[in-house]
Amino acid sequence: MQRWCTEKYPPKTESIISYRDTIVYRDSIIFVKVPLDTIYQKDTVYVEEGIAQMDKVRIETDLAFAEAEIVDSKHNLWLEHKEAEIAELIEKAVTERSSVTTVSKTVIVPEHYTTWWDEFWIKMGKIFSAAFGLIVGIIILKNKIPFI
Repeated sequence: MQRWCTEKYPPKTESIISYRDTIVYRDSIIFVKVPLDTIYQKDTVYVEEGIAQMDKVRIETDLAFAEAEIVDSKHNLWLEHKEAEIAELIEKAVTERSSVTTVSKTVIVPEHYTTWWDEFWIKMGKIFSAAFGLIVGIIILKNKIPFI
């Protein structure tokens, strides 16, 4: 019986394990810290007949410039940013990494046979079951116990 089962349904002798390896490239944006920069300048305001006047003053940094003036007691101020690249794009930055590798492994499963002692007890169990069924059948027929 054991040999018939292993011939009809042999055990698995090969297993395949897969590992995946993938690198995903995406464009990424990084932010560049802009250094703090302060410029301070003093100038004189002239007042003639109750009207304040000041010539145009210009202050400049690496990222912006400002101009200020006072004309007829009105203060005018301009602030402009220079063209600068704050956010930088890194193309094809590695953002995700995984891997796939396929490994085949052959495992030989030893064939398991029952010993003569196990086969003896299996046969004894079959004989006992047949004898028990025969005795129960004879008792039913002698006593004429009807089946329900």
